[in-house]
Amino acid sequence: MGKIIEVVNVSKYFGGLPAVNNVSFDVEEREILGLIGPNGAGKTTLFNLIAGYHTLTHGKVLFQGKLISHLRPNKICDMGVARTFQVVKPFGEMTVEENVMVGAFNLYSDINTVRTKAQEVIERLDLTSERQQPAKSLTIADRKKLELARALATEPKVLMLDEVMAGLRPNEVDAFLNIIRELQASGITIIVVEHIMRAIMSICERLIVLDHGEKIAEGNPQEVTNNPAVIKSYLGKEYQADA
Repeated sequence: MGKIIEVVNVSKYFGGLPAVNNVSFDVEEREILGLIGPNGAGKTTLFNLIAGYHTLTHGKVLFQGKLISHLRPNKICDMGVARTFQVVKPFGEMTVEENVMVGAFNLYSDINTVRTKAQEVIERLDLTSERQQPAKSLTIADRKKLELARALATEPKVLMLDEVMAGLRPNEVDAFLNIIRELQASGITIIVVEHIMRAIMSICERLIVLDHGEKIAEGNPQEVTNNPAVIKSYLGKEYQADA
């Protein structure tokens, strides 16, 4: 296995202010990488840069050795990089199945193939009983699953999850952790932005920490959570006392 994503000296400025400032890291194939830091640290902006939703001010992003930082989001998705969003916005009047079919249409044009692919993803995420329900009727946990299902329907090699477990109850978080582990086992590389440290610590092999747009730490979970700079900027003394 080798590098699948390379982020090289990436910066993004808005009105002269850096949202992401000279950040570099690699993501290994089939790795689960965690991206953590306080609110406003630049995590979602970094996701947007990798996925092509923002143009870079400086730097470059490579996927499987190919430069992608000049491409539009749909082209990056076509290559195999998909992402979810913090605020889930399904097509509320459409059914769960129809929402997932939207993702599958990214790769396939035949309606029967699209429906089959959508059904496979729906079964994989245990949404079969909700298949014909309008998306607006789902619980928050099932809306989060649907957000993930739409991304999975594009058949990604890299999946970026932006706070996919936020707002869920502990048992729902555990269910999502199992899903993420199964996705990794199937060969998908995963990058996770999440504030639930219990979740991050249990699934991530490596963590990147951002603060004010800059990378302040990188390493395995134990190394990062014992890093004084991370404790000061993000985890707090209470976490240090409990660790």
